Amino acid sequence: MRCRLIAVCLLVACSVAMADNSEKLKEIQKKISERAAKHHSVQYKMNMSMDMSQAGMSIKSNTDATFKYMKKDDKMLVRQESTSVTEMKGNGMDQKTETKGTSVVDGEYSWSYSESQMGKTATKQKVRKQEQEPFDPSVGWDQFDVTPIADEKVGDKTCWVLEMTPKNPMMKAQMSKSVSYYDQATGLPVKQVAYTADGKVMSTMTVTDIKIDEKIDPKEFVFTPPAGVTVQDLSNSDNGMGG
Repeated sequence: MRCRLIAVCLLVACSVAMADNSEKLKEIQKKISERAAKHHSVQYKMNMSMDMSQAGMSIKSNTDATFKYMKKDDKMLVRQESTSVTEMKGNGMDQKTETKGTSVVDGEYSWSYSESQMGKTATKQKVRKQEQEPFDPSVGWDQFDVTPIADEKVGDKTCWVLEMTPKNPMMKAQMSKSVSYYDQATGLPVKQVAYTADGKVMSTMTVTDIKIDEKIDPKEFVFTPPAGVTVQDLSNSDNGMGG
C-alpha cells in the first residue's frame, strides 16, 4: 500500500511539473513571437562549427556567414553570404574544400550562387507567399519536443534556454537534441548547440553583431551573377522557395 501511494505521489508530481513546463513554454513562445514580429530589418554575423565522426570518417567544418533581412510590404528581402571550409579524413580520404555562397531573395525570386573547387553554379527559383511571421524563430518547433530549462547569459544577453529533442526517429538517430538560446530582448536566437546520438557536441552555432531596424541599401537585395556564370532557371518548377 505504501509503495502504491509513493508511486501515485510521484505520478502527480510529474504531471504537475509537465503542466508547469507546458505553460512556461507557451509563455516563452508568445514573448519570442511578439518581440520578433516588431522587427522591420535584422542583420547579424553567424559562425557554425561542426565535428562529426561516423563509420571511420571524420568530418570537420567551419562556416562564417552574414545575414540581412528586411520586410518590404508583405514580402521578405534576404541576403546571405557565407564561406565554409570542410575537412574530411578517413577510409583513405584526406580532403579539404572551401565553398563560398550567396543567396538573395528579392521578393519575387530566390537566387543562389555557389563557388568551390568543383566549379560555379547559380539558380533562380520562384518565391512562395510568406505565410508565417518571417522573423519568428519559433516556427518549426512542432517538429521537436521542447523543454524550457534555466535562463542563461550569452555574452551580455539574458536568454531563454530551450532543450529541443527531434520527434522524427531518423533525425533523432543523427542528433539526439539541441540546446537553443533566445535573446529575451529581441526574441532572436543567439546560440545553438547540437548533440550526437551518444551525447557528444556535434555542432555549435553563435550569432554576433546583431543590428535591429537599421537601414539596409535596397541594392543588397539585387542579385547579379558573376561574369561567365549561367543561371539555371527553376522558376517554372514546383519547388518554389519560401521567402
